[in-house]
Amino acid sequence: MEDTIKNIPDVSFIDGLTLEDLQNQMISDFTTKYREITGKDIELSLANPYRLILYAVTLQHYQMYMHLDNAAKMNLLKYSRGSFLDQVAALRGVQRDKGACAMTTLRFAVDDVMPSAITIPAGTKVSGNGIVFATTEVGEIKAGQESVDIPAQCTELGEKGNGYLPGEISRMVDTIPFVDTATNIKETAGGADEETDDHLADRVYHAPSAYSVAGPADAYAYYAKVANPLIEDVYVSSPAPTEVEVRLSMQGGRLPSEELITSVTEYLSARDRRPLTDKVKVLAPDTVTYNIDLTYYIADAQKAVALEIQKKVQDAIESYILWQNSKIGKDINPSYLTHLIVAAGARRVEINEPVHTVVEKTAIPQIGTKTVTYGGIEYD
Repeated sequence: MEDTIKNIPDVSFIDGLTLEDLQNQMISDFTTKYREITGKDIELSLANPYRLILYAVTLQHYQMYMHLDNAAKMNLLKYSRGSFLDQVAALRGVQRDKGACAMTTLRFAVDDVMPSAITIPAGTKVSGNGIVFATTEVGEIKAGQESVDIPAQCTELGEKGNGYLPGEISRMVDTIPFVDTATNIKETAGGADEETDDHLADRVYHAPSAYSVAGPADAYAYYAKVANPLIEDVYVSSPAPTEVEVRLSMQGGRLPSEELITSVTEYLSARDRRPLTDKVKVLAPDTVTYNIDLTYYIADAQKAVALEIQKKVQDAIESYILWQNSKIGKDINPSYLTHLIVAAGARRVEINEPVHTVVEKTAIPQIGTKTVTYGGIEYD
């Protein structure tokens, strides 16, 4: 989610009331009322039955307070989740994306060149490993040619269609006379599951930008994320008058495929989205490769849990890679890597790589090699 949303000050609809606060208030109310009715003071020890009853009642009341606080927060973009967020989004004319189909390019070929053209209808299906792809447009193997390449998309929504390497989608479900083979020539990519809460909240936050017809950067970023829910970051620039460059990165800092770039280009170029004078170009960001080469040590006082700390350090490094690769134009920052490793339980860490590197606004960091050495136990 946008840092702007995360940094909005927290709000409490129960004035920050804690369980302890409510328990103390219940005890105070009880002793005050007891004195009012009987004229006597009463001391409630920890084992006093009245105190135990009040504590039990307080738990029930506090749960009610928490439900009320949560219900109120569901109306605010910072906290809203699930179906509540769908309702908040509807107020801005935004709907949750149900997902996207993976895309690839299928090559249909003949063994013997034909004297006449062979038409490949749109919707022609080819399968492999339990997944099916269908062509999205009509193709034609022209007379005297051996093959034709046609864009195709998975017949099912979701990430399940991603990651099939060239040649894995190769069984023709719909046979076509004289066509001998059909296979994907590019790795399948671009499939997305139902839009996450964070992604939807980010779109809701940017939705007002889409009301303008002047082509602001936020509007292009908003529509790019509408085009595919796997798009995590967008950088929009104008290198020359009337020219608009839109650079995309995917979840986990991955680069977009050619098919996804094509589909986003078509979506952004629609006449009801693109100002008439804008020439839109969708690109993958440039890449800046960084390596990780470090040695970390664990304090002697922590040697009983050294194995657990080593696992946490590995997880911290993976978290750093995800963080570092998550945003276009983010400088390579080894200080944050140090912070994560020490927070995971290491006594200290020596980082040879990466070094602080300024990244251009049109580029995105990408991990290269990773060498992590456990230096052993150190005495304080």
